[in-house]
Amino acid sequence: MRSQLRAGEGKPQMPEATVWRRRARRELPVLAAVATGGALGALSRYGVARAWPRQPGGFPWATFAINVSGCLAIVETEHLLAYHPVTALAYLAGTAAAALVAVQTGVVATRSLTLRRETR
Repeated sequence: MRSQLRAGEGKPQMPEATVWRRRARRELPVLAAVATGGALGALSRYGVARAWPRQPGGFPWATFAINVSGCLAIVETEHLLAYHPVTALAYLAGTAAAALVAVQTGVVATRSLTLRRETR
């Protein structure tokens, strides 16, 4: 590959396509880890939901349990292995709080929509 001079610069620069390819190669392990985690999470939710079915009108405890354990696995992998226990605990608490808020928001929105349909 030939180096190119950019206008106003005296240093040769790599073509932009080469820079993007190098960045993509560096990101492949991250992409693979995210894809693997997503696949394992989906398979786990499916398997646990089959073994622990939700009662009609009940809370999906199997999905909740898998999502919480997945969050814990992310925290452990990301921060605890990097020797940042305070950050990891803060991240864990924040993730749990955000997850609970998201679930509550979903429950309220779903009930609101359901009640509107029933009153029509």
